[in-house]
Amino acid sequence: MPLAARQFIDRTLENPFPGIPALERKLGRAIISRLSGNEALPIYPGQWLRTYREEFLDRCREYPDPAAYSLRVALGRHRGIGIDEVLVDAGVDSLIHLALRTFTQAGDPVLCSTGTYPTFEHFARAQGLQVRQLPYAGNGMRLRTDLPGLLAAAWDIRPKVLYLANPDNPTGHYYNEQTIQAFAQALPEETLLLLDEAYVEFAIGDPHPVCLWPNTLRLRSFSKAYGLAGLRIGYAMAPVTLLDYLVQARIHYSVCGISQWLAEQALEDTAYSLQLRAETLQLRVRFQQLADEAGLICLPCATNFVTLCMHSPEAANQLQWALLELGVSVSKPNALNGQSLIRITLQADIFVSQIARLIFARPGRSLP
Repeated sequence: MPLAARQFIDRTLENPFPGIPALERKLGRAIISRLSGNEALPIYPGQWLRTYREEFLDRCREYPDPAAYSLRVALGRHRGIGIDEVLVDAGVDSLIHLALRTFTQAGDPVLCSTGTYPTFEHFARAQGLQVRQLPYAGNGMRLRTDLPGLLAAAWDIRPKVLYLANPDNPTGHYYNEQTIQAFAQALPEETLLLLDEAYVEFAIGDPHPVCLWPNTLRLRSFSKAYGLAGLRIGYAMAPVTLLDYLVQARIHYSVCGISQWLAEQALEDTAYSLQLRAETLQLRVRFQQLADEAGLICLPCATNFVTLCMHSPEAANQLQWALLELGVSVSKPNALNGQSLIRITLQADIFVSQIARLIFARPGRSLP
């Protein structure tokens, strides 16, 4: 299995602030007066009290549970894994940063696809790592992450971490579980697979149980399929032998109590997430139909976004700026295999006449 950085091998680092919920669990009874945390008095502006429940404001005032124990219990039950096999942090971005901080040291090689979710490369370079990249495979409707190429490169480079988004961002391509498992098992034993599954619920629903592999951190998010992007909350699933290192390195108060509280409610409200995903998928089908009618190349995306292959860089620029003139933002990722892309989040706004007229213009025809 992959080994953590030297400072975690030499000794076990204990969190100096386990939090009051951990003390309650240890004692087996409730703490009724919190006189240890230097928290503010329970005094709130009148407008806040008129707008929010006092329970909500108390969670804002009090320090959260560093272990996110209650949420981890719920996640373990929903995903079919043990509570010690899941770790909660401030979104997938934070988990990517945490994994790099835990399993690499300056100068180590890491590997990813050229043009994939750029946060990985950004964090890796900020930590002084050697970022090696491999182009995507295929073009047009077959544009996808090159798994065989990444596997060959991993055996050549021997990276400490290999980053893979599945479903991919920005192509939206999805590899099934069996393919990813075979890929993970074929990697060098010292390579950690950082598997970013932020969009996976849009590909396969709500899988249960989740399989864990000795060399893989599976990262998931409450941002997309649960609509909580502003609360910054995500989780990693892996064997205890990997997660124990992350627990030592993480910032203990990184996830606020409000985020933990609402994430648990969203997880338990299965009807809410089912509705969110179902309506998103309806938008995706509608977009694909209009794109087909317009003769546009819309990649088969297993996500809550769609990606268009534009016929030229000029066309991509023209569409992006024409939409900005209307106050509409879309993403223009770096070209992949010479193809210019436009990535559009699935929202009902797409089908407003002014916006739809620009998006679904036929290739080669000037935008009105």
